[in-house]
Amino acid sequence: MNITDTEFGQIFPFYFQSNEYGQITQTGPSLQRFLQRSDQGKSLFAQFTFKSPAINDLAGLDNRIENIFLIALTVEPGLVLRGQFLRLQHHGGYLFIGVPWVTDLKSLSALGLSLKDYSLYEPTTYFLLLNEAQRSSLEKSENIKGQLQELNESLAKRVERRTERLSQINDELVASQEKLRQEMRHREEVEVELRLAQKMEALGLLSAGIAHEINTPIQFIGDSLRFIQEAANDLQKASIEYSELIDTNQPEIKQKLLSINKNYDLDYLLDRLPESIDRAISGVDRVSTIVRSMKAFSHHTESERNLANINEGIENTLVVAKNEYKMIADVETHLSELPNTHCNIGDLNQVFLNLIVNAAQAINERFLRHNLRGRGKIIISSAHVDNEIVIKVKDNGCGIPDTIKEKIFDPFFTTKSIGQGSGQGLSLCHRVVVNQHGGSIKMESEIDVGTEFSVHLPITSPEYSYEEATS
Repeated sequence: MNITDTEFGQIFPFYFQSNEYGQITQTGPSLQRFLQRSDQGKSLFAQFTFKSPAINDLAGLDNRIENIFLIALTVEPGLVLRGQFLRLQHHGGYLFIGVPWVTDLKSLSALGLSLKDYSLYEPTTYFLLLNEAQRSSLEKSENIKGQLQELNESLAKRVERRTERLSQINDELVASQEKLRQEMRHREEVEVELRLAQKMEALGLLSAGIAHEINTPIQFIGDSLRFIQEAANDLQKASIEYSELIDTNQPEIKQKLLSINKNYDLDYLLDRLPESIDRAISGVDRVSTIVRSMKAFSHHTESERNLANINEGIENTLVVAKNEYKMIADVETHLSELPNTHCNIGDLNQVFLNLIVNAAQAINERFLRHNLRGRGKIIISSAHVDNEIVIKVKDNGCGIPDTIKEKIFDPFFTTKSIGQGSGQGLSLCHRVVVNQHGGSIKMESEIDVGTEFSVHLPITSPEYSYEEATS
């Protein structure tokens, strides 16, 4: 597998490479901005201060090559890179792969860096996002606590004054009651803001699932490529020996050829080599699909509305959510050809994600409750009906009782135990589909048979005509 310098820089934006004399010859795009400030051709020991382990020459580097290094830029001591050196055997140089060693986004900003300087799937990116979310959540919690305390004190004083002057200020009491209702609405809005912080926790779980999905194909890519390299070397050696015997007429030629074939196990190599190549290609495709789907899933912000392909959103969501259903159910899709729809595809992806995850959880609950064997089934379909797009998500899970069907879209309503559900999933679906997109969401369910959700989305909007959507 070949990789260009540009692609390598996108994967490891803070790498650098030196020749056998320790002179830096090549750097990643994010690191290049800092190294341009110093003279080219300097030794890496002039460009960097080795903090851990503390070394100052190539001999020391060779002796500690297996260590994890902390090195600081000479021209920017605040920028400390954490990573590892690799010895480049083909020309005797060194390759360093690392990332900035920081603990929060403020530290990045002070250095003139941002998350855009990191690789797309660099774990540090998710760590910094989660760290920033925790800090922001704590600050909001403190502010909300102070606001609630002030409100409680204010309410107590108002109640006391109203008790003392009830007979004289009946009109003022009516006004005070109206103010109280406004304050209660304000408190509910503050609580909604606090719940939004929970989305960052969902991002952490999602990131863990993606890392799990990427790890497996990367492992078998490496194993397959190492096997191909060894097999190619053996085939080359055997080919040389075959060529030396090709023009001989000695009686022992047949025995010699058989011996060569046995020594290098050519039949086995020729049989397994195509399979190993196919596995390597399949792994690369899998990694690319996961990364592309994750990027497409989270690309749009809440304020963006564009013409988008709903089927692509469903397919990207299935890739992102695979870790939630792959051990529980098989997914069957029936996606009809659809016109582009003017929508917020990022929010709709969140709707699809909630419906798929709920379906997987319902299947798991039914199979555990009745001790069933096998796997469940989730069927996802899309269709163009009149001037609407209809998306259906059907499962063979535990179903929803008739007594709570009217409550499932209410905020905070959940049938899950404490700590397992916030009651916001279906409420969010209703808000996105109905309030944001002017559509509708329907549900049909039967206990221990399954549930089907139908999402109806209008193709057109006040800003876009039907002809634009179908062009």
